[in-house]
Amino acid sequence: MKTFKLSPKIQFISLLALLGQALLMLPGCVSTPENLQQSNGLQEQLSEVPVSENAYLKLDSTWLLPDHGTYLQQVKATIQGQDYKFSVHVSFENKRLSLVAFNDLYGRLYQLTWEPGSLNWTTSDKIPPALKPENIIADFLLVHSALAQLNSHLIGATTEEDKSSQSLMRTVKSQAILLRKIEGTQPVGALWQMIVINNPQAGYKLEIQTVPLS
Repeated sequence: MKTFKLSPKIQFISLLALLGQALLMLPGCVSTPENLQQSNGLQEQLSEVPVSENAYLKLDSTWLLPDHGTYLQQVKATIQGQDYKFSVHVSFENKRLSLVAFNDLYGRLYQLTWEPGSLNWTTSDKIPPALKPENIIADFLLVHSALAQLNSHLIGATTEEDKSSQSLMRTVKSQAILLRKIEGTQPVGALWQMIVINNPQAGYKLEIQTVPLS
């Protein structure tokens, strides 16, 4: 009898999917902010998010992200040479983005809920200052918005794209200054299986692996 051994990449993706299904079966595990051991919370109206010191994304009633879907992401954030690893449960529904981040050491790290015009953010004191809700929303929009809609809402910068059915390359520039370099491979639902975001101005890099949960 032949035996087959899964590659490390497939093993990792399968593990993420199983973890995501387990999370969904635990009542309240990824739902309400009240379950977080929070150090601070934020509720505010949000009309724009910064992309750099001189560029920003204008937010209005237009929904720039996928209409629906549930995903699990494994994130490695390299910030000023320091690595941070955590998982994020992502859901899109009724023009609302919900994110819950967690890791094995500290449990839940933050919860973000954003819809046009409003932001709710609850966080622990265990995440680096660079992981601000405005930065997270900006990077989501820069990666996942349709190019024409993105550029119509981007003030002080422009995005160029080289895209195929299996890959994505985007650069966001303000004049000659590179603000983001974004690389994606293998679409999964409305997202990408692998995304790498480089922000040379802020000094961080995000490596994100994604599996769909629904």
